[in-house]
Amino acid sequence: MAKIEDGFQVTTDNGVYEGKHVILATGLSVELAEASGIQTRPGTEPRIKTVVDADAQGNSSLKGVWAAGTTAGVSMHTIVTAGDGAKVAINVISELNGERYVDHDILKA
Repeated sequence: MAKIEDGFQVTTDNGVYEGKHVILATGLSVELAEASGIQTRPGTEPRIKTVVDADAQGNSSLKGVWAAGTTAGVSMHTIVTAGDGAKVAINVISELNGERYVDHDILKA
């Protein structure tokens, strides 16, 4: 992963991708985060040695890179990590839109 003028470039075995934001949802692995200079901290879940040091919204120490799920230090239960990923995605969409994104209709009185 490399910082470019308008975001990030991520190179994988399958190609090169660019985006304004990156969400790390890499399970047990913090290798990409560490290689990118992102701060990590000791994990608190059993068998989880290290996690990305993300705030409650999912922001990592590198602006524009977010962490979700087990790699962000939440419980490794599937339903919890899925919910955390959804939370982080909503936070990214909100930042892109410049206002809080709400994913449901509001009933009018």
